[in-house]
Amino acid sequence: MSQQEAPAQHSKAMYSESAQTHGDNGARHDSDDEPMVYRIPKDYATIARQERHSLLAEGADPDSVILQSELHNYVPRRENDSVDQYTKRYADTMMDLTRRGVQILNDMLTGDMMPGTFGTASGKVFDLGPESGSTKGEYREFRRWLLGVQEAEQIEVPEKWLKFEKPGEGKDDQ
Repeated sequence: MSQQEAPAQHSKAMYSESAQTHGDNGARHDSDDEPMVYRIPKDYATIARQERHSLLAEGADPDSVILQSELHNYVPRRENDSVDQYTKRYADTMMDLTRRGVQILNDMLTGDMMPGTFGTASGKVFDLGPESGSTKGEYREFRRWLLGVQEAEQIEVPEKWLKFEKPGEGKDDQ
């Protein structure tokens, strides 16, 4: 596969456009009754690996092209490291590598990923993904409700959210 074809490859993960989450202050939006819009994002991990393979095939030094997921090999976590110490060493190492001309290909991009399936501490599972028929307003309102009950051992699900509950998958159903 050529580099031109690589960006057209997609993963099976789904996410909703980030504009749908802006302004989540409880106010009604003009688009609340519209169905959720899902797009299939690019598979950046595969694209980064393909780019690395291509560069190595063209004769690049293997030590000059690394994947971001490999950075932990260059910056091992020390037993007594605080988060701040480790973060500083990690950033310093990345800067040093890039100054030396090492390409760090991002195979760990996360972006605007939004789950379609949600779970609670009590084991209940709700699907608001592409096949659920949820609207933008329902998605926004459900997320607010779920934040309030996320850690509860037992929750009573309001009738309006029962249509999104996946039966037989939670601890409460056993």
